[in-house]
Amino acid sequence: MGKFAWIQKVKKMKAEPLIIRLLTAYALGSLVLLLYALLRDDILFTDLSFMKSVGLAPALIVFAVFFVLLNLFALGHKQLQMERVLLFCSMTLYFMLLGYFGYQIWFFLFLCIFIGVGAWYCFGRDAISLRPKVSLSRLVPALAVVWFVFFSVQTVLRYRSFGGDNYDMGVYSQMFYQMAEGNGPLTTVANYYEKSRFVTDPSPILYLLLPLYMVFRSMTPYLILQAAALASGVVPLLLICKKRACSEATCLLSGLLYLLSAGIWTGIYYDFHEQSLLAPLLLWGLYFAERKTTAGYLIAMALSLCVGKEGLVSVGAVSLYVLFGLKQKKSGSLSLLLTALCFLLTEIFLPGVTFLATGELSESELASFLLANPGYLLKHWFSLGKAEYLVLMLLPLGALPLLCRKKASLFLLLPFFIIGFLSPNSYDGSVYYQHAFAPAALLLYLFAVHFPALQAKWKPCVAVFCAAVSLVSFSSIVLSQANYVRTYRDRQEIIPKIESCLQEVPADASVAASASLTAFLAERQVLFADYPVYQEDGTVQSSVMTYDAEWVVLDLFSFTPEINTARMAWLQSAGYEPVRIEDGAAAVFVLAETGDSGAG
Repeated sequence: MGKFAWIQKVKKMKAEPLIIRLLTAYALGSLVLLLYALLRDDILFTDLSFMKSVGLAPALIVFAVFFVLLNLFALGHKQLQMERVLLFCSMTLYFMLLGYFGYQIWFFLFLCIFIGVGAWYCFGRDAISLRPKVSLSRLVPALAVVWFVFFSVQTVLRYRSFGGDNYDMGVYSQMFYQMAEGNGPLTTVANYYEKSRFVTDPSPILYLLLPLYMVFRSMTPYLILQAAALASGVVPLLLICKKRACSEATCLLSGLLYLLSAGIWTGIYYDFHEQSLLAPLLLWGLYFAERKTTAGYLIAMALSLCVGKEGLVSVGAVSLYVLFGLKQKKSGSLSLLLTALCFLLTEIFLPGVTFLATGELSESELASFLLANPGYLLKHWFSLGKAEYLVLMLLPLGALPLLCRKKASLFLLLPFFIIGFLSPNSYDGSVYYQHAFAPAALLLYLFAVHFPALQAKWKPCVAVFCAAVSLVSFSSIVLSQANYVRTYRDRQEIIPKIESCLQEVPADASVAASASLTAFLAERQVLFADYPVYQEDGTVQSSVMTYDAEWVVLDLFSFTPEINTARMAWLQSAGYEPVRIEDGAAAVFVLAETGDSGAG
């Protein structure tokens, strides 16, 4: 009997612990199998080859081993809550890997439903303490440094391996060059004719950043600055929590949600944008407002106003909140007056700037459609992309920012809805571009200041749900794109060849180049971008949009040899002569003096 006493103990146990251990064993075993697929590189869990490679018997053995180990572990204690926590943590890790391997918005929602049920079951039934025994919130700034290093490396290697795009790395590169030459923020690479970027989106803060380009003549410092700015935004958020005497758990949770926010970090892969500076600037402004430091608040708001149209919308919302929510008449009124002044100056001197994108409608038609045919607007403005934006921005915060009890807090939701939903453009309401930085920062502020007001019985469940969903979204959306170290390593052999080809082009020549190369040819007055035209069957059109440029530089590493051969043959038939061709890297052509350009 003594030998098999543990078996008798297991038999006497209730069904609930056994079910918990069975599910935990399945989650842990699945984690091992998914990690195996991750390390193999040649198979994915979604492929048929996955189970053929692993086999049913080995998979069942893995599950059985974990189930036995969990039952042996349970013999030493009788704390069911500990087993629930282990189940929830193992399932969350499993969901993170599922999202990493294959993200889809509906699949993500499906996982979030399971997380919600799990959070309620594991943490909503019994009261548990959310008070850390040590000051864990002090670890958040250290994690922010790790985030800064990680994203700096990823984005810089993306740039150095020619992974950037003409929009917007090429645009910003040529714009900074023109500004450094004293010509203003002019570009030809964006519109195929010379145009000032400030005509559509004035951002005077770019002049404050110009010295970086004048010293380094590269976009690398801007990518490092962007990562540093976004990572630093967690500091004012923590200080706001401390100022409001929030618990250690609230400080820790708010900081972690910032570091795991898809709205904060996904857009960092889309080259450099000054809108990323809005996240820390707005949070610093709110911190100074909480401390009633008028000078610091106004400086932060003034700098935010220099970040284009989104800065104006965001500062206007913050000003209204400070005026009516924090009851600071002086600070709120001054920043609101400054916002109105900037808006009037923009309308007077830059009439081409539109603060509300209307798509294919004119502003007069917009008003009539709102009254007579709102269904059209609902169909076009609230598409699947907008739904994804709504889910990824709000669900990791438990939709808590929408449940504000103080009406003045609703002012901080204005940038989220104006920038993300009133524009019919899909990229405005998306975490993948630069327009989510400011709304995400304000949503995180609303969460930090309203979470303490929750009833005590709901706090553990909400906190665990938000942390778990944030982990899954961060893994699915952000980490899954962090493959630029591998990209740089894979292109080690061709990068010197591409750079050598680019050096063949004279500095004063007009150039048409593939979109991935324009950022490295930007120090010139005339530069055009070539985007391949895809036919209905998915093949690439052989012609190149030369725009009568004297020189053409083609990217040969993004397309098949057959496509590259056809495009180069078309250039030669259009009157261009090859200067240098590096197979699999790049090709340089020059317009023959007697040839016909045949511009596409």
